[in-house]
Formats: sequence, structure tokens, C-alpha cells
Amino acid sequence: MKIRRYLTLQGIWKGALTTEAAIMLAASVLIGIAGGYAAIGFRYLIKYAAFFFMLPFSGTISSSEFSSLPWWGILALPVTGGLLLGPIIRYVSWEVRGSGIPEVIESCATTGGVIRKRVAFVKAIAAAISLGSGFSVGREGPIVQIGASIASTIAQFLRASVKQLRTLVACGAAAGIAATFNTPFAGALFAVEVVVGDFGSAKIGPIVISSVVGTVVSHHYLGNFPALAHINFSMVSNFELIIYLLLGLLSGAAGAFFIRILQKSGELFSKIPVNEIFHPAIGGLLVGITVLTTPYTFGVGYDEINSALGAGGVITLGGAAFIFSAKLFATAVSIGSGASGGVFAPSLFLGAMTGYITGVLAGMFWPSSVAQPGAYALIAMGAFVSATTRAPITATLMIFEMTSHPSVILPLMAACIPATIFSAYLKRESIYHVKLLLKGVKLERHLERNILKNITVSEVYQPNRAPRLKRGSSLAEVIDEFLRTGASWGYILDDTGEKAIASIAGEDLRYSIVNRTWLDDVVLAIDLARPIKGTLNPSDDLSIAVQLIGSGKVPSLPVTDENEKYMGDLIMADIIESYNNNIIYMDLPSSTVDAISITERLGEIDLGDNHALVEIQVPPHAVGKTLLELDIRKKLGIQVVLVSRILADETGRKVRARRVPAVTDILKEGDFLLVAGERDKIRNVTKL
Repeated sequence: MKIRRYLTLQGIWKGALTTEAAIMLAASVLIGIAGGYAAIGFRYLIKYAAFFFMLPFSGTISSSEFSSLPWWGILALPVTGGLLLGPIIRYVSWEVRGSGIPEVIESCATTGGVIRKRVAFVKAIAAAISLGSGFSVGREGPIVQIGASIASTIAQFLRASVKQLRTLVACGAAAGIAATFNTPFAGALFAVEVVVGDFGSAKIGPIVISSVVGTVVSHHYLGNFPALAHINFSMVSNFELIIYLLLGLLSGAAGAFFIRILQKSGELFSKIPVNEIFHPAIGGLLVGITVLTTPYTFGVGYDEINSALGAGGVITLGGAAFIFSAKLFATAVSIGSGASGGVFAPSLFLGAMTGYITGVLAGMFWPSSVAQPGAYALIAMGAFVSATTRAPITATLMIFEMTSHPSVILPLMAACIPATIFSAYLKRESIYHVKLLLKGVKLERHLERNILKNITVSEVYQPNRAPRLKRGSSLAEVIDEFLRTGASWGYILDDTGEKAIASIAGEDLRYSIVNRTWLDDVVLAIDLARPIKGTLNPSDDLSIAVQLIGSGKVPSLPVTDENEKYMGDLIMADIIESYNNNIIYMDLPSSTVDAISITERLGEIDLGDNHALVEIQVPPHAVGKTLLELDIRKKLGIQVVLVSRILADETGRKVRARRVPAVTDILKEGDFLLVAGERDKIRNVTKL
């Protein structure tokens, strides 16, 4: 237990690490090393999985050798992989389905970065099965989730606050993708731009450190080499910038179409009248059939990307178009069926084919004014990734780091920016957020909106607070009901007593109360009624409730079921209280520190239900006694949380020293006690 306190990020380590910045630095280095080794281990795990699947055929696995297998072997490999994947997803860890990046984004936005410890191991196994058996997925998404899961486990062990935890999870994601692509700075920006989603929500320093450290680990074992074939990029003329701009628009349209296809594929598989445990096997069968038509749709597809870049062969125009269509279909059924793998590499593949086709066509019309098709394939890779992820900075920097050619920056910007804008115009959600949308999770850039989206009205509304009135209730009955409940808003129900047909505001009763002598027998409830400005369903989230209450400019809204039966009401105070409680739950260590600081400034904090956190000075008659002698908890029923004392530091400046009290601690004059309990009992502290 002492070790865990010593490692707490909220405190100060009594060693070389004496500041939060130093602690975060050490944690980011540790996570960078772990992420780098995870990327190396995952790469070897994929090779072993491929070797396992090819054992019956005595060969290694690649798209060229895959095509030499008998037709039944081509079908059997992905189907077998799917049969293995189904039980893992269904019974071990549902988070490993698909890319994994949406789950990391969701955890950062709604749970403060908390990821289950098993995810890293199970994701590695599931993704290795998917890639080894031939599903059309990438290895980048899984390594992001693996790195983020490892980082989350480390951060939870260190008892990091929510802000620190989210930053460290981004560190793990950055280290994983940087080690995989050999792109340290693009890895860091990917974590900030995609995973965290907000440059202001995470400290970028630790993320960059983890990304660089992960890359160093990768260099040590795999060498410093580009992830893709080296290409000597150059622009033949400035006229090409116009073509690159058009290429960006084309990539944006293709990227938006790709996102829609993935979304539709997931919806279709969810409607198949077969147990979901067999969905990956069905997807594997469809992938195998696609590979029978062209082996280029098998696996990650880096060999085909290198061919499009001009290394390893030439692809015809018709061949590139056919490969694009087949790869699009194979990736859609792979991801839609639940195969564990990323969409980053398929996006690079589809972008390369889009650019290659554009380059070939441009060469037909302007043979002396344009570069080789490989140059357009390279730029379109960045544009397509930008269109699908909505991360143009990451895409630009990643392609730049892959090529080390400064000349790619200008054409990349000319293509990536319009690709992002046009794709967002055609399809609002990115390729990662669309999966969350299928789950009913719609995230915003701001943490507070995500918290509200994670709470439903059914968890917050009050069923018996507002007065339930009848049309013909007299003024006296209305006033009595408002006084009995203490509510400021009531509802008139129909003759069945089930549907709310109108509302009454407490402020409308002022005139009636003053003149009730003349109005008691004249005014009825329906005479005071206002129209109801919208209703809430128990399944609505609180972000919807905030918008409806705000747009209606009313303090309360009725909650009704699917049959419009009145169930209760919701007011803004309920929403605020629930939001605050969730913030405290997500960041309990930071909230506790803040509560202590506020108590020391204000003297007390209201904890609700007549309980409070109060700071009191030790009474004179308690000076020189121990807490054991005073026995405060038994005598008064209150708990001493902290003891603080004003001391002078090395510079003579007065500082407050806090400590968790032991029963043998002797209280001194000038000491302060931070106590928690019922207000009435705290007032009796003078009786110590």
C-alpha cells in the first residue's frame, strides 16, 4: 500500500521526481518504451500467426503466394480466422472488434481514459488472427489500441488524475503508431488530433516524448527505414498544383464514400439473422471470394502500394480501378463483420490507387507537364487518410516523414485540406466516429458535452416532485399542492390522469395568492395553464435535455414514456448536479484536492444531506492532546480528514503543511482540523 502512495501522481515523490512535470516526463518515457516494444512484439506475433495459418500449405503468407493456393485454401484461411475471432469478441473482450481506435477515443471522452487491462493482450491476439488469416485490415489501428491500453494500465497503477490519464493514454497511442510507421512526430500529432481530438485538452510534451522513445525502440530492432518504398518525389511544373487540388477533392469524395460503405456494412451485418459469433466467419468467406478475383485484396496491401509508387511493378489503369473496387469491398466486409484490424492501411491503399489512376489520366492529357503516377499516388495517400480521419496535419506530416522530401509539403497541403473539407461536407462523421455512431455514441470535441451524452434522463428525473393537477382543480387546491411539494412548476393531466396537457408556473400564482379571497372559487387550474414546450423521453441523454430546456426557456420539462404517459419532470438543477457528480467521479483525486483547497479558503463546503467539510482551529483545551485521547469520532460522530499547520519554508515564506493524522499525533496550538460530518455534530466540536 505504501508503494502505491509513493507512486501516486497526485502527490509528490520523495525522491528525484519532485514535480508533476518530472513525474509526467518519467511516465511518458516508460510508456514510450512499453509502446515501442508492444509494436515490435505485435509485428512478430502477426508473423507467427501467418506461419500457423499457412502450416497446412507449407509456405509463408503474402499476396503473391496466397494466390498460388488452391481455391478451397483461399476460402478456408479467412473463414478459419473468422471462426476463431467470433468467440474471442463475444466472450472475452468486445472492445477488440474492428479498428480499436474508436474505443480509445470513446474512453478518453467519456471515462477519462480508463481501458480494461485485458484489452491489450486480447487485441494483439485477435488482430494477429485477422491479419494472419488474410482479412483486409491494417495493423496500425490495433497497435494504437494496444499502446493506449498499456498506457491506461500504467496510469491507473500510478493513480493518475483524469487529465493526466487522458494524456498518458494518448502517449501510448502515439508510441505505438510512431514505432509502426517510423514517424515520431506524426504519431504524436495523430494522438492529439485524432485520439484526444483537441489540442487544448492534452499536454503535447509528454506525447511527443513517448512517440520519439517508441520510435527509438523500433529503430533498435528494425532499423531506421521507411514504412513504404522510397520515392524521389518532385514537381515537374507549378501547373501540377491544380491537379493536386482536384486530386484532393476526388480523394475527399472517395473517402466519404469509403466511410459510408463501412457504416452500411456494419448495419447490414447487424441485421443478418445469424448469431453474431459467426459474423467474422461470414466476412472471411466474402473476403476469400474477393481474393479469388484478385490477390491484391489480401491482407494489409503494402506490396500493392509500393507497386503504385513505382517500386515492384506497373499497374494498368483498368487494373488499378478494379483493385480499388475489390479492396474497398474486402475492407468493408472485414470491418463490418467484426474482424480485428485497422482502417489506416486500407485508407493508404485506396488513396494510392486513387492517386495512381489520377496520375495515369493526367499523363495522357499533359504528358510533358506532370510527374509519374507514383507521385500522385503518394500525395493521394495523404489526402485519402486526411479525408477519412479528418486529421490533415497528421496526414501531411506522416507522408513527409515517410519520404523525407520537403518538396511534398506544398502538394500535400494542396490536396489534404480540400480533401478534409469536402469529405466533411459529404459525410459529417470521420471513419472512427462512424463506428461510435452505430453504437449510439455521439461524441463532441468538448469533454462536458460527452459527459452529458453519457447520462440518460431516466437516471436523473424526479417522478414525484412536480404537482399533478386536474383541469378543474380550484385555485385553493393548486396553491396547496405547490406549498406541499415546494415545487416551482406543476403539470395539468388529462381526465385519465396519465398525459400531461399543460403546465403551471409557480410565479403565475403570485397575483392569485394576493387576491385569493375573491379568486378561490373563480379561477381553475386550466385558467393558469401554459402550453408545454416539448417533452423528454427516459432514453434521451442530458445534452438533448439541455437543448430543449434552453430553447423552450422553461425551468422544467415533463418526462413521458413511449405512450406519452407522464412519469415526472426534469429541471436544470438536476442536470447540473448530475454533471458535477460525474466530474467528481471521473476525477476524484483532483476534485478532493480542490475541495480541500476551497475549504481552506471558505471555511466549509456543503456535501449535501446536511453534511459538510469544515476546517476548524484546534480549541485551546485540546492543545497537547492526541486524537486517541480526544476520540472525536466516537464522542461527536465526525471524522478528522487532515491536520494542517502553518510553517515557514527555507525562504521564510509561510506555507501550509498537511498530513493524514495518526491517533498518536499531538495537536499543537495553531493547528487546523479538516473534519467531515453532519453540520449539527460539527458545531459541537467545542465540546472536545
